[in-house]
Amino acid sequence: MAVTHSNVTQLLESIDAQLDVGQVWTQCHSLAFDFSVWEVFGALLHGGRLVVVPDDVVRSPDDLRALLVREQVSVLSQTPSAFYALQSADALAPELGEQLKLQTVVFGGEALEPRRLSTWLHHHPGLPRMINMYGITETTVHASFREILRGDVDNNVSPIGVPLGNLAFFVLDGWLRPVPVGGVGELYVAGGDWPPATWAARGCRPPDSWPAPSVRPARGCIAPVTSSGGAPTGSCSTSAVPTSRSRSAATASSWARSVPRWPTSRASSTRRCSFVRIVPATSVWSAM
Repeated sequence: MAVTHSNVTQLLESIDAQLDVGQVWTQCHSLAFDFSVWEVFGALLHGGRLVVVPDDVVRSPDDLRALLVREQVSVLSQTPSAFYALQSADALAPELGEQLKLQTVVFGGEALEPRRLSTWLHHHPGLPRMINMYGITETTVHASFREILRGDVDNNVSPIGVPLGNLAFFVLDGWLRPVPVGGVGELYVAGGDWPPATWAARGCRPPDSWPAPSVRPARGCIAPVTSSGGAPTGSCSTSAVPTSRSRSAATASSWARSVPRWPTSRASSTRRCSFVRIVPATSVWSAM
Protein backbone atom coordinates (compact mmCIF):
# COMPACT_ATOMS: atom_id res chain seq x y z
CA MET A 1 0.00 0.00 0.00
CA ALA A 2 1.40 3.38 -1.03
CA VAL A 3 0.80 5.77 1.87
CA THR A 4 1.88 9.22 0.73
CA HIS A 5 3.57 12.00 2.66
CA SER A 6 0.31 13.92 2.30
CA ASN A 7 -1.53 11.13 4.13
CA VAL A 8 1.03 11.29 6.94
CA THR A 9 0.82 15.06 7.33
CA GLN A 10 -2.99 14.84 7.41
CA LEU A 11 -2.74 12.35 10.27
CA LEU A 12 -0.41 14.54 12.30
CA GLU A 13 -2.28 17.76 11.55
CA SER A 14 -5.51 16.15 12.76
CA ILE A 15 -4.00 15.54 16.20
CA ASP A 16 -1.54 18.43 16.31
CA ALA A 17 -3.16 20.03 19.36
CA GLN A 18 -2.40 16.90 21.41
CA LEU A 19 1.31 16.80 20.53
CA ASP A 20 3.85 19.08 22.18
CA VAL A 21 6.99 20.12 20.33
CA GLY A 22 10.45 19.05 21.40
CA GLN A 23 9.46 15.70 22.87
CA VAL A 24 11.64 12.59 22.98
CA TRP A 25 9.98 9.76 21.05
CA THR A 26 10.87 6.09 20.71
CA GLN A 27 10.73 3.96 17.60
CA CYS A 28 10.04 0.50 18.98
CA HIS A 29 8.46 -1.02 15.89
CA SER A 30 9.75 -2.36 12.60
CA LEU A 31 9.57 -0.13 9.55
CA ALA A 32 7.38 -2.88 8.07
CA PHE A 33 4.73 -2.10 10.73
CA ASP A 34 2.75 1.07 10.02
CA PHE A 35 2.94 2.04 13.71
CA SER A 36 6.53 3.11 12.98
CA VAL A 37 5.25 5.80 10.59
CA TRP A 38 3.58 7.45 13.57
CA GLU A 39 6.70 7.12 15.70
CA VAL A 40 9.18 8.46 13.15
CA PHE A 41 7.20 11.33 11.65
CA GLY A 42 5.53 12.24 14.94
CA ALA A 43 8.97 13.05 16.31
CA LEU A 44 10.51 14.64 13.24
CA LEU A 45 7.55 16.86 12.35
CA HIS A 46 7.23 18.18 15.91
CA GLY A 47 10.84 19.15 16.50
CA GLY A 48 11.45 16.12 18.66
CA ARG A 49 14.26 13.64 19.14
CA LEU A 50 13.76 10.06 17.94
CA VAL A 51 15.34 7.19 19.87
CA VAL A 52 15.57 4.09 17.66
CA VAL A 53 15.25 1.20 20.11
CA PRO A 54 17.32 -1.93 19.30
CA ASP A 55 15.31 -5.11 18.74
CA ASP A 56 16.79 -6.90 21.75
CA VAL A 57 15.84 -3.98 24.00
CA VAL A 58 12.30 -3.91 22.61
CA ARG A 59 11.92 -7.56 23.60
CA SER A 60 13.24 -7.02 27.16
CA PRO A 61 10.87 -5.04 29.43
CA ASP A 62 13.66 -4.39 31.96
CA ASP A 63 16.05 -3.10 29.30
CA LEU A 64 13.32 -1.02 27.71
CA ARG A 65 12.48 0.64 31.01
CA ALA A 66 16.18 1.39 31.55
CA LEU A 67 16.36 2.98 28.10
CA LEU A 68 13.26 5.08 28.80
CA VAL A 69 14.95 6.44 31.93
CA ARG A 70 18.37 6.92 30.34
CA GLU A 71 17.05 8.73 27.25
CA GLN A 72 14.41 10.67 29.21
CA VAL A 73 11.74 9.49 26.77
CA SER A 74 8.49 11.45 26.93
CA VAL A 75 6.39 9.80 24.16
CA LEU A 76 6.20 6.00 24.06
CA SER A 77 4.16 4.09 21.47
CA GLN A 78 3.36 0.48 22.31
CA THR A 79 1.10 -2.39 21.40
CA PRO A 80 -0.95 -3.28 24.49
CA SER A 81 0.74 -6.69 24.82
CA ALA A 82 4.18 -5.09 24.94
CA PHE A 83 3.05 -2.50 27.46
CA TYR A 84 1.55 -5.10 29.81
CA ALA A 85 5.02 -6.69 29.99
CA LEU A 86 6.61 -3.28 30.67
CA GLN A 87 4.00 -2.66 33.37
CA SER A 88 4.96 -5.92 35.11
CA ALA A 89 8.64 -4.96 35.10
CA ASP A 90 7.78 -1.51 36.43
CA ALA A 91 5.73 -2.95 39.29
CA LEU A 92 8.68 -5.08 40.44
CA ALA A 93 10.93 -2.02 40.85
CA PRO A 94 8.72 1.01 41.56
CA GLU A 95 11.73 3.08 42.69
CA LEU A 96 13.05 2.95 39.12
CA GLY A 97 9.64 3.83 37.76
CA GLU A 98 9.83 7.11 39.62
CA GLN A 99 12.70 8.11 37.32
CA LEU A 100 10.56 7.86 34.19
CA LYS A 101 9.82 11.11 32.37
CA LEU A 102 6.99 9.77 30.24
CA GLN A 103 4.34 12.31 29.32
CA THR A 104 2.31 10.22 26.85
CA VAL A 105 1.85 6.53 26.08
CA VAL A 106 0.11 5.78 22.78
CA PHE A 107 -1.50 2.38 22.25
CA GLY A 108 -2.12 0.86 18.85
CA GLY A 109 -1.87 -2.29 16.78
CA GLU A 110 -4.32 -4.42 18.77
CA ALA A 111 -7.30 -4.12 21.11
CA LEU A 112 -6.46 -2.52 24.45
CA GLU A 113 -7.86 -3.96 27.69
CA PRO A 114 -8.05 -0.96 30.07
CA ARG A 115 -8.74 -3.18 33.09
CA ARG A 116 -5.21 -4.54 32.70
CA LEU A 117 -3.76 -1.05 33.23
CA SER A 118 -4.88 -0.73 36.85
CA THR A 119 -1.41 -1.48 38.27
CA TRP A 120 0.27 1.16 36.12
CA LEU A 121 -2.39 3.78 36.84
CA HIS A 122 -2.01 3.08 40.55
CA HIS A 123 1.77 3.63 40.48
CA HIS A 124 1.68 6.53 38.00
CA PRO A 125 -1.39 8.67 38.71
CA GLY A 126 -1.81 11.68 36.46
CA LEU A 127 1.14 11.08 34.14
CA PRO A 128 1.76 9.78 31.61
CA ARG A 129 -1.41 10.28 29.63
CA MET A 130 -2.63 6.95 28.26
CA ILE A 131 -3.97 7.38 24.73
CA ASN A 132 -5.74 4.61 22.83
CA MET A 133 -5.72 5.07 19.05
CA TYR A 134 -7.60 2.82 16.65
CA GLY A 135 -7.06 2.56 12.94
CA ILE A 136 -6.12 0.59 9.86
CA THR A 137 -3.33 1.06 7.36
CA GLU A 138 -5.78 2.54 4.86
CA THR A 139 -6.39 5.44 7.27
CA THR A 140 -2.63 5.97 7.71
CA VAL A 141 -2.03 4.24 11.04
CA HIS A 142 -4.62 5.90 13.29
CA ALA A 143 -8.25 6.93 12.88
CA SER A 144 -9.40 7.74 16.42
CA PHE A 145 -8.26 9.21 19.74
CA ARG A 146 -9.30 8.41 23.30
CA GLU A 147 -7.55 9.17 26.59
CA ILE A 148 -7.83 6.26 29.01
CA LEU A 149 -8.96 7.36 32.45
CA ARG A 150 -8.98 5.64 35.82
CA GLY A 151 -12.68 4.83 35.51
CA ASP A 152 -12.10 2.90 32.30
CA VAL A 153 -10.40 0.03 34.14
CA ASP A 154 -13.76 -0.94 35.63
CA ASN A 155 -15.28 -1.66 32.22
CA ASN A 156 -14.69 -4.64 29.96
CA VAL A 157 -14.62 -2.52 26.81
CA SER A 158 -11.81 -0.72 25.06
CA PRO A 159 -12.83 2.85 24.23
CA ILE A 160 -11.39 4.01 20.92
CA GLY A 161 -12.89 7.47 21.27
CA VAL A 162 -13.78 9.87 18.50
CA PRO A 163 -12.60 9.94 14.90
CA LEU A 164 -9.71 12.25 14.13
CA GLY A 165 -10.60 15.59 12.60
CA ASN A 166 -10.34 14.49 8.97
CA LEU A 167 -12.38 11.29 9.42
CA ALA A 168 -15.76 10.07 10.64
CA PHE A 169 -17.14 6.75 11.94
CA PHE A 170 -20.52 5.16 11.63
CA VAL A 171 -22.00 1.73 12.25
CA LEU A 172 -24.18 0.08 9.59
CA ASP A 173 -26.07 -3.16 9.14
CA GLY A 174 -25.81 -5.43 6.11
CA TRP A 175 -28.02 -3.06 4.11
CA LEU A 176 -25.89 -0.02 4.98
CA ARG A 177 -28.46 1.35 7.39
CA PRO A 178 -27.44 2.84 10.76
CA VAL A 179 -27.91 0.24 13.47
CA PRO A 180 -29.99 1.12 16.55
CA VAL A 181 -28.47 1.39 20.00
CA GLY A 182 -27.65 -2.14 21.09
CA GLY A 183 -27.65 -3.44 17.52
CA VAL A 184 -24.80 -5.25 15.81
CA GLY A 185 -23.23 -3.92 12.64
CA GLU A 186 -19.98 -3.05 10.89
CA LEU A 187 -17.79 -0.06 11.68
CA TYR A 188 -17.13 2.11 8.62
CA VAL A 189 -14.58 4.91 8.26
CA ALA A 190 -15.21 7.88 5.96
CA GLY A 191 -13.41 11.04 4.91
CA GLY A 192 -9.81 11.97 4.37
CA ASP A 193 -7.72 11.18 1.31
CA TRP A 194 -7.28 7.46 0.85
CA PRO A 195 -3.83 6.21 -0.13
CA PRO A 196 -3.78 5.67 -3.90
CA ALA A 197 -3.12 1.94 -3.64
CA THR A 198 -6.51 1.40 -2.01
CA TRP A 199 -8.08 1.78 -5.43
CA ALA A 200 -8.61 -1.58 -7.10
CA ALA A 201 -7.85 -0.21 -10.58
CA ARG A 202 -7.64 3.10 -12.37
CA GLY A 203 -11.04 4.76 -12.35
CA CYS A 204 -12.57 2.14 -10.02
CA ARG A 205 -13.69 2.32 -6.43
CA PRO A 206 -11.60 0.73 -3.69
CA PRO A 207 -12.46 -2.86 -2.85
CA ASP A 208 -14.77 -3.37 0.14
CA SER A 209 -15.81 0.28 -0.11
CA TRP A 210 -19.07 2.11 -0.51
CA PRO A 211 -19.96 5.61 -1.66
CA ALA A 212 -20.45 7.77 1.40
CA PRO A 213 -23.87 9.39 1.83
CA SER A 214 -24.13 13.02 0.79
CA VAL A 215 -24.39 14.76 4.13
CA ARG A 216 -21.77 17.47 4.34
CA PRO A 217 -19.10 17.72 1.65
CA ALA A 218 -15.73 19.03 2.74
CA ARG A 219 -12.59 18.99 0.63
CA GLY A 220 -14.10 16.24 -1.49
CA CYS A 221 -15.05 14.16 1.54
CA ILE A 222 -18.47 13.25 2.84
CA ALA A 223 -19.27 13.36 6.53
CA PRO A 224 -21.73 10.63 7.55
CA VAL A 225 -24.00 10.89 10.54
CA THR A 226 -25.65 8.66 13.08
CA SER A 227 -27.23 9.70 16.34
CA SER A 228 -27.88 8.34 19.80
CA GLY A 229 -30.99 9.46 21.62
CA GLY A 230 -31.68 12.00 18.90
CA ALA A 231 -28.39 13.85 19.39
CA PRO A 232 -25.15 13.24 17.49
CA THR A 233 -22.37 11.87 19.66
CA GLY A 234 -18.91 10.69 18.87
CA SER A 235 -17.62 8.21 21.40
CA CYS A 236 -16.65 4.70 20.32
CA SER A 237 -15.30 1.66 22.07
CA THR A 238 -14.14 -1.85 21.27
CA SER A 239 -14.68 -5.14 22.99
CA ALA A 240 -11.71 -6.08 25.12
CA VAL A 241 -12.13 -9.75 24.23
CA PRO A 242 -9.13 -10.79 22.10
CA THR A 243 -10.18 -12.16 18.72
CA SER A 244 -8.62 -12.54 15.32
CA ARG A 245 -10.73 -9.58 14.19
CA SER A 246 -11.10 -6.28 15.98
CA ARG A 247 -14.51 -6.05 17.62
CA SER A 248 -15.80 -2.51 17.92
CA ALA A 249 -18.61 -0.83 19.78
CA ALA A 250 -19.68 2.66 18.81
CA THR A 251 -22.18 5.05 20.29
CA ALA A 252 -22.24 7.21 17.17
CA SER A 253 -20.08 8.91 14.65
CA SER A 254 -20.10 12.36 13.20
CA TRP A 255 -21.02 15.93 13.86
CA ALA A 256 -23.37 16.51 10.93
CA ARG A 257 -27.08 16.64 11.71
CA SER A 258 -28.66 15.70 8.39
CA VAL A 259 -30.14 12.25 7.84
CA PRO A 260 -27.99 10.41 5.29
CA ARG A 261 -29.39 8.92 2.10
CA TRP A 262 -27.97 5.49 1.49
CA PRO A 263 -27.19 4.00 -1.94
CA THR A 264 -29.34 1.06 -3.03
CA SER A 265 -26.68 -0.92 -4.89
CA ARG A 266 -22.96 -1.15 -5.41
CA ALA A 267 -23.44 0.29 -8.87
CA SER A 268 -24.74 3.57 -7.50
CA SER A 269 -21.39 5.29 -7.00
CA THR A 270 -20.45 8.68 -8.39
CA ARG A 271 -17.01 10.06 -9.05
CA ARG A 272 -17.71 13.02 -6.78
CA CYS A 273 -18.35 10.91 -3.70
CA SER A 274 -15.65 10.01 -1.29
CA PHE A 275 -15.57 6.41 -0.20
CA VAL A 276 -16.22 4.64 3.05
CA ARG A 277 -13.81 1.86 3.90
CA ILE A 278 -15.22 -1.04 5.88
CA VAL A 279 -13.06 -1.91 8.84
CA PRO A 280 -12.71 -5.67 9.37
CA ALA A 281 -14.63 -5.40 12.60
CA THR A 282 -17.92 -6.29 14.19
CA SER A 283 -19.39 -3.34 15.99
CA VAL A 284 -21.95 -2.94 18.73
CA TRP A 285 -23.50 0.30 19.88
CA SER A 286 -23.44 1.04 23.57
CA ALA A 287 -24.56 3.92 25.73
CA MET A 288 -21.59 5.78 27.20
